[in-house]
Amino acid sequence: LTTVALTAMLSAPLVRLIDIPRYGIFVRGRSGSHKTEWSKAAMCLWGPDFADESSLIKFGSTWNSLVYMAASASDAPFFVDNYKPNNQNAAHFIQFVHMIMEGREKNRMAQNMSLQAAREINTIPLITGEDVPEDDGATQARLLIVPFAAWKGGIHERLNAAQADAHHLSAVGRAWIEWLERDGRDVAGRMMQDFNRYRARWAQALTSKRSDVLNPLRLASNLAANEIVYRIALQQPVIGPVLARYETEHLDGLRRLAGYMAETTAESMEAVRFLGMIKSMLLDDSAHIADLRVSPTSDERKLLIGWQDEETVFLHMQLTKRRIERAFGPYALSEMSDRQIWAQLESICLLYTSDAADDRTWG
Repeated sequence: LTTVALTAMLSAPLVRLIDIPRYGIFVRGRSGSHKTEWSKAAMCLWGPDFADESSLIKFGSTWNSLVYMAASASDAPFFVDNYKPNNQNAAHFIQFVHMIMEGREKNRMAQNMSLQAAREINTIPLITGEDVPEDDGATQARLLIVPFAAWKGGIHERLNAAQADAHHLSAVGRAWIEWLERDGRDVAGRMMQDFNRYRARWAQALTSKRSDVLNPLRLASNLAANEIVYRIALQQPVIGPVLARYETEHLDGLRRLAGYMAETTAESMEAVRFLGMIKSMLLDDSAHIADLRVSPTSDERKLLIGWQDEETVFLHMQLTKRRIERAFGPYALSEMSDRQIWAQLESICLLYTSDAADDRTWG
């Protein structure tokens, strides 16, 4: 998996050079997974100062400072450490990711009513944290989420060795940049001509794993861009022979992440969470679905959200949403409209609709 993250970091100069699709890397792990230490060492490709703890940019920095630093990162990765969804604003995280993916900050009005020019952003974000906001699949689809398991092997000798020699890693970054400026741009441009073929192959792989993958084409773009950059780097005379030893591991890492991202984004779909909340309420007896052949008791009627026969469940949408909001809070479904939930359920082949008077039911 680290080969995938490292390849994304090599991608940063190509964003402006050949307009390669942009995505972010989120290294997900609990305390003790070495996610920050690994990221600090890897960032030393762009200079030894990144090994210094005092140089870390943390989530919780002001919005204006994050925007300014992202714009200043130019063609290097932008490393932001330690996002914690339990005590930091999810909307802030989502806004940050989308701003970088769009390639420029939002327009702003100065105090004298003049419009300030939006700064261009040409970086790729490297973010570490415990988790991403689970209820925003659109943001997750703009990332490759790389899970780091907790390290249980005592002292991490290989990471220690990398950290001890991290001040040499900028020679690798320099070789990469100089080659791109000299010969690599033409090589990269030729290889990008195959991008649509790579993306189609990854899209097929994603949808074969789950039919309810959210935004499979964007995820496929991320995976295809990573694979192409690795193949470009294989052509670099100094870096290529080293990366060639790990070509199989890199492809295996992409396949693992494809399955992981398919599961992660599908679970963030509102319709999937909608069904999960219904199951939870049925398990703890805070909702009831009556058998069409059996009249519900008075207590069951108070909890009624729908009916079922041998093959189909028919839910009353308004009763169901009211019960969900009572159990999980008013924003449990991200304020999704009935029609959007219907459309998502229909997209994963779980919806049969019928109109009866002014009421809409689905099964």
